[in-house]
Amino acid sequence: MDERIGANITRFRGDLSQRELAARMRERGWKWSHLTVGSVERGERPLRLSEAEDLREILGAEYWALVSLNEAEVSLRVAARALDRAQDMLETSVRQFIDAQLSLKVAAAAVDSDLLDWAMRERLALTVDDVSQVVAGETIAYIEGRADLSRNVKERS
Repeated sequence: MDERIGANITRFRGDLSQRELAARMRERGWKWSHLTVGSVERGERPLRLSEAEDLREILGAEYWALVSLNEAEVSLRVAARALDRAQDMLETSVRQFIDAQLSLKVAAAAVDSDLLDWAMRERLALTVDDVSQVVAGETIAYIEGRADLSRNVKERS
């Protein structure tokens, strides 16, 4: 069971380094080092229930997901978390796009319209819906490419 919990922690940790995780645990009063994280992840040191609460908050995981023995369920939760982070980044990017476009329109209003070249006019006319359609088209192409790759792998096995 300790090995499964350790594997779950590793998956939820994602890109967070063992050192960073240990530092965050230390901020909460635990005497953790990167060696402690490694021992827990390998199942060599059991995770204490009192530590699990702070750990789950740091990792953004439900308590039951940390101790789950169902690998598929943990994979689903990790993938859902990654999707949530990607959505947050996308929303931030869209806001930045709208702000930049507004700044461009304000700057363009102060310039003689004869000075605006064709490319600049295209940028001013671009809407969030236009960008969304481009992103959606690229996403579909990406998914189709992944599906083709998956089929090729299955055919070879």
